[in-house]
Amino acid sequence: MRVVVPAVPGNLHPGVLPAILRSGYPAEVVPVGPGDEYYRLLARLWAEQVDFVVVEHDIIVGRDTLAGFEGCSHWWCAHSYRQADGCDIAVTYQQLTTLGCTRFRAEVMAWHPTAVLEAGSTWNGRYPPRDWHALDHALGQALRGAARLQGGAHRHWPNVEHLHYTEPQQTPANLTPIEGASE
Repeated sequence: MRVVVPAVPGNLHPGVLPAILRSGYPAEVVPVGPGDEYYRLLARLWAEQVDFVVVEHDIIVGRDTLAGFEGCSHWWCAHSYRQADGCDIAVTYQQLTTLGCTRFRAEVMAWHPTAVLEAGSTWNGRYPPRDWHALDHALGQALRGAARLQGGAHRHWPNVEHLHYTEPQQTPANLTPIEGASE
């Protein structure tokens, strides 16, 4: 199972990679900047149709988080987390559609190969299509529109930790991005 960490350069929290490595999985850090780089990364991953996990640059996984994803048969799974205001994001939005710590199986990509393209063409009235601010909800909307996934992602417990830091962190220099991730 591929673990991808989209990270704004300079903002990869120093606890993210050690937590992933402690769980026994390697991580691929992919620099993503403003605009549509996150969208383009997801589009490439989706087109490859290989199981992958997104762990965003400010999420700390538990020891069993990734193994739990790998052992689960659901096509779309996620862990919720607390937002900066202390509210659980799954409760706030009444469904779990965030990308903070999410696993997609190849089956969902094969079944709905245009989901990311649909998400990238969604205008929510606030953010332009493909913008990272609304990408998680747009992808969730595309997947929920399909009868099989109406309830959103299959929720795993416990919540992961969302680090609400305000100071940029140093990105480790020895990490190699996925080839072509920021084309």
